[in-house]
Amino acid sequence: QIECVGNETTSCDLIQKEVYLNPGDKINEEELSNTKIRLKVKNLFSSVNIFLKKGSERGHVNVVIEVQETNPLYTELEFGATRVNDETGEHTGYGLSAGLGHRNLFGVGKVLQAKVNVSDVNSDVNKSYSIDLNYFDPHVFGSKKTFFGLTVNHSYHPYAADQLDKDILFYGSNYQINSLRNLTNINSTLGYRIFDFSYISLGTHKSFGSYLRFDAYTDERISPKTYESESTSINYGWNSEDDTYFATEGSRLNLGFTKYPTQDSGFDYFALNFQKNWNWNRKHILTLGTYEGFEDFSEKVLGKFGSRTLFKYGYQFDSNVDADINKGRWYFGVNPSYSSIQGTDLSWETGVLLEHKKYGILKLSFTNWSVR
Repeated sequence: QIECVGNETTSCDLIQKEVYLNPGDKINEEELSNTKIRLKVKNLFSSVNIFLKKGSERGHVNVVIEVQETNPLYTELEFGATRVNDETGEHTGYGLSAGLGHRNLFGVGKVLQAKVNVSDVNSDVNKSYSIDLNYFDPHVFGSKKTFFGLTVNHSYHPYAADQLDKDILFYGSNYQINSLRNLTNINSTLGYRIFDFSYISLGTHKSFGSYLRFDAYTDERISPKTYESESTSINYGWNSEDDTYFATEGSRLNLGFTKYPTQDSGFDYFALNFQKNWNWNRKHILTLGTYEGFEDFSEKVLGKFGSRTLFKYGYQFDSNVDADINKGRWYFGVNPSYSSIQGTDLSWETGVLLEHKKYGILKLSFTNWSVR
């Protein structure tokens, strides 16, 4: 039998679903350790303790899961600066992001979040706005291992015509013109957990929007264009990291294949994303990762290949630094990458990530990106 202690607003059924043991099974210490990780990464509990107590029958024990709940309402605030060095010169843009969410709707772990993003706030040409709505059900239809996710994103982006993706528009221009873009993306995922931390999932994607092109000298509207795209994907992966924001150990993998059904401009997309963490005394964290992607376009457009590597070091500090900070991390990361279209580039990022008792998750970052 599995007992729950300390769960005032969280359903015991939600906690029990994270234990991959059934009544009558032999006690598995590794599974109990994995259960603790799965519960902690939900960010619903400040502490999770699992112990055994004598059962009602000889040779049987009860598994007791003792938790201390946190506020299910959470916020995420981020400010970042990005400096780009390319053939056109040096450009620096500033971005802001603010999110508000609830991690435990109805006490059963459903997550709902809204996030607003503004990028390149200092540029009249490249400034963009977007809003994200995210919903996640960890146990859809009451299932122990089936999950569902839905994300809706809408963006509005004025930007220079020479930065448009020619693969989408299929033509160039000698005009010095600006464009306005409205784009909506809808993504859904239905997945099933296998083994301890692994999953398989099916995804759908739908995009639709409009491009409005203007002559920079006369403001005359030249050629409006609508854009639609859809795809389906199948994925396999795992996530054994011990914390959503401040992982110190564990790894995550996503191996996906995406099919775009449109014949004229469609393509197949294959991607592998892997990341692993190591730590020394839970203060010094090393993260290594790789991303490999390949787009197999139709004969009308050349295929694309991209590769990116991550080397990141982090130093973690706790509430001893400041009474209002639960935990924090300073980090520095380097990302060398290669693309068959853009060639090689190198970026590095440094920043501070904090979990503040009053203001939630706070992130301050600076990124330098050099394109060769």
